[in-house]
Amino acid sequence: MADYSAAIKAEPTFAAGYISRALLLLGRGQFDRSIADFSEAIRLAPNVAGIYNGRGLAYAFKRDTVHAIADFDAAIRLDPKHAEAYWNCGQAHEVAHDMKAALDDYRAVIRLEPDGTRGPIRRAKVYLYLADNEHALDDANAAIGVSPQSADGYKVRGDIYRTKGEFDRAIADYDTAIRLEPRNGDAYHLRGVAYRLKGDTARAIADLKSALTLVSPNGYENSEIRAELSTLGADARSAQAAESKRPVAFAEVRRARFPLPACGQR
Repeated sequence: MADYSAAIKAEPTFAAGYISRALLLLGRGQFDRSIADFSEAIRLAPNVAGIYNGRGLAYAFKRDTVHAIADFDAAIRLDPKHAEAYWNCGQAHEVAHDMKAALDDYRAVIRLEPDGTRGPIRRAKVYLYLADNEHALDDANAAIGVSPQSADGYKVRGDIYRTKGEFDRAIADYDTAIRLEPRNGDAYHLRGVAYRLKGDTARAIADLKSALTLVSPNGYENSEIRAELSTLGADARSAQAAESKRPVAFAEVRRARFPLPACGQR
């Protein structure tokens, strides 16, 4: 931090120093100070898309979706191929409950990243939220086709099958996700929910307890798992005891609070 501040003092009209310090402040969770530095960088270099994207993230982490979306859109206007700005804008639109705009953003991500999986996976989740299971399934299958060794595609397809009441197919996909990523707490959680809905309480409890040892102790998922276990009459404390000692990075906690952003109504 001191180095960046010294660089700014030596070259107060040089945007790079403000950008570097803004990114450091963003990582530390000092969002207002980060926004101030990004704003100064924009004043000095108003045509750089990445600066608007960075400030948009700072606003997004503050849950100020109005300013976040405005900045992501500004980044996109300056650089229509800025996939990260579309991605961030899509997630900000999700937080703002503008799912149509989120779908448009993820469509752009898919167009700009034809060999990527994050676009179809995230769009599948939005379609699932909108109860459009068929389009959701198309996107999940597309993601698996692009990257059959990625657990995320199987997890979202498992979610779709679970929503449709096809619990055995859902469990099979969660099995694959766990085989690919044996320490993926989310996959154990989701499979536990599927077992509960299927009526297999013993396996549900076992999976949920496994999940509790793997997810962040301070995230929303931890609370969800403990609530599930309570519903099933299970004691979460033994699993929680070992897990609660694990240190958690700030960024991990923030991700649990804000589903990282995508953006833009063009």
